Formats: sequence, structure tokens, C-alpha cells
Amino acid sequence: AKKSSGRRTALEMLTRCHQRLDGVMPELAAALANGDDEIVDESLAFLNGSLLRHFVDEEESVFPLLSRSAYGPLIDRLMTEHRSHAGTIEALTSAWRRGDRRAATSLAAELATALEHHSQLEESILWPAIGNLDVATLELARSEMRARRPGGGRGLGRRRRARGRS
Repeated sequence: AKKSSGRRTALEMLTRCHQRLDGVMPELAAALANGDDEIVDESLAFLNGSLLRHFVDEEESVFPLLSRSAYGPLIDRLMTEHRSHAGTIEALTSAWRRGDRRAATSLAAELATALEHHSQLEESILWPAIGNLDVATLELARSEMRARRPGGGRGLGRRRRARGRS
């Protein structure tokens, strides 16, 4: 599906979250190892905000568009994994807040491995199917997804931070 009027498509929005996740998880691991509390807090904010919202986007706006007969078992598996990931994020956040860096580090590593596998599965099997949906259907999904974002998806809720800090 192609972009209309320069806006991100639903698939591009999902892909962007996966790309951000690919950067956040190694940053989180490094920050836990190096004692950079600010990066840990920002990474956890991403996981508890954008990533959990991403799961809702998939489950409420995208998965229902796909054929249950073709993708039902995979969608059920992915949704179960979303619940597991959310539980790990909650445990990781809790460990961090109570000052248990060792538990937080272990949970972050577990989560990174699980999310990498999960993303690869979605991208290799579901993304091509999503990309083949008609433009009007994808536009509806995109509108629903944008409505879940602060400021209606216009970037008003996005936290920006400088990369490459020492």
C-alpha cells in the first residue's frame, strides 16, 4: 500500500515502532550496564507507552483485517506473546523502580530476545499480507492508530532526545 499525501501508512507506523525498538533495547541494556539512569527511564517510558500502544494497534486495528482462516493461529500466538511481553515489561519496570538492577538487567535481556523473535515473525509473515490490503482498509487502520497517539498522531506527544551522548 502506498502513502497518500505524504502521511505514514499503517504498515509504516508499525514498522517504525519495530525500528525504534531495535534501537531502544540495546540502549537499555547498555544503560543498565553503565548506570545511565536517564536512558533506562526513557527506554522504560518507550516500552510502557509506545510499545504497549503498538500491541493495541496490531490487535485492534490490524489483525482483524487479516483472514482468520489463513492467519488465525499465528495471530493468536502473537497476541499471547503480547501479553507475555507486557508482563515482562511490567516486571522489568517494577525491578527498576525498586532498585534491583540485576533483575532489571536479566528481564531486559529476556525481553530483547523475545521481542526480536516476535518482530521477525510479524515482519516476515504478516507484513506482506498487510501490505496487500486495499488502500481504503489501510487508511481506516491508520486513522484508528493515529487516534490512539497523543495529539492525534501529529507527534505532539513524542519525546525527543539527543542521540550519541557520552
